[in-house]
Amino acid sequence: MYHPGVTIVFSPLIALIQDQVLSCKAHGIKCDSLNSKTSVEDRRRIVEDLRATKPETQLLYITPESAATPNIQRMITSLFKRNLLNYFVVDEAHCVTHWGHDFRPDYLKLGNLRQLAPEVCWIALTATANKNAQDDIVKQLKLNNVKMFKASTFRDNLYYDVIMKDLIPSTPERHLALFIMKALGCTQKSTSITKFAPELKSAVNAVNKLNFKSGEDRHSSKSNETCGKLTFMGSGIIYCRTRDECERMATRLTEEGIPTYAYHAGLGNKMRDDIQDKWMKNVIPVIAATISFGMGIDKADVRVVVHWTCSQNLAAYYQESGRAGRDGKRSYCRIYYSRDDRQLLNFLINQDIFKTKAKKLDKKIIDEQVKAIQH
Repeated sequence: MYHPGVTIVFSPLIALIQDQVLSCKAHGIKCDSLNSKTSVEDRRRIVEDLRATKPETQLLYITPESAATPNIQRMITSLFKRNLLNYFVVDEAHCVTHWGHDFRPDYLKLGNLRQLAPEVCWIALTATANKNAQDDIVKQLKLNNVKMFKASTFRDNLYYDVIMKDLIPSTPERHLALFIMKALGCTQKSTSITKFAPELKSAVNAVNKLNFKSGEDRHSSKSNETCGKLTFMGSGIIYCRTRDECERMATRLTEEGIPTYAYHAGLGNKMRDDIQDKWMKNVIPVIAATISFGMGIDKADVRVVVHWTCSQNLAAYYQESGRAGRDGKRSYCRIYYSRDDRQLLNFLINQDIFKTKAKKLDKKIIDEQVKAIQH
């Protein structure tokens, strides 16, 4: 990246690409993107630069679908022939195996680019890929002489626990509301807390056992959101399985005094962008979302990530819960588990919505996750 030439980065989502381009430019890296949202004027400027003898562009972000188009492939060929193509980088490389066999088949075509630029080195980056996923990534990208670098997945500022919904003496939603209030450092009382405090005595005790920090360290960051009498320090994500569940959760938490928005694919693009922007800017503290939310989100002060239902597998759970505490401060990752969740997952395994030509949700994976949760 630091010698003349262009590095092409394949990224799964346009929203993620836009965020990373802005971040790169803020750090002085000359970066651009070609995608469906690129204006005609910007597209012309970028293409002209890539045709130059010494392009200024250092990083070029595109989606796998863009990489399959003739125009992009001609551009790749041209850069390679002029010795101006430095690297191919596959960001969020677990998408190759998780999505490529299903609804993003162009991920499986990325390896064909080797025919256009056979001597260019490839880099695949992911935070969540087990041995099977690693092997499939290598196979699909047609990587040779692979050097694998692994870092520890342990983060000592994240605190994990599991709460059994069936054992909560009050309603699980109220238990969750109190937990969020504690995790986000609500500094003042409100009727939303006091009205159900007696029936949540066990929940309070459970939360206090997590040894939440107090004093200057915990409240050093700027207050995120003030709603009535509540002041929140940091933000949170509640992962729900369905759109309806997101809506119900957002409504319930808001009623309990925690401003919460639902985020899911059923909302329009503009509305989703607006909700994400408000959450990123700390206008709202909590989002109740499906797994469509979060990939590539780099928000430092996420203090709590809650899974209201199980993730599809442990790797997905690690990816989703890992969005907490990226500033290195103490943060909390919790699963609210019910035995009904296991029955639901078993039911979904047999449904067409989880079947594909190449694979379906593996019962063994579900069993492994349930075993981990229950122990």
